[in-house]
Amino acid sequence: MFGSVVHGDDTDASDLDILVDEIDGRTTLVSLARIQTAIQALTGIKADVLTPLDLHERFRTQVVSEAQPV
Repeated sequence: MFGSVVHGDDTDASDLDILVDEIDGRTTLVSLARIQTAIQALTGIKADVLTPLDLHERFRTQVVSEAQPV
């Protein structure tokens, strides 16, 4: 997890930001969409599911270092 939930400034309107480690040859847009759909179905909260390479290089290092495992 990363973002507002980790920083403690999330609100009822906040989404859940999930960072996943990419598996070469197995992580696709379809697999990320399936993870996103499953998380949303389980939690009832809008989720964004990204890999580190999906993040802009300007803040990628900070996000990866602050991310919390779930």
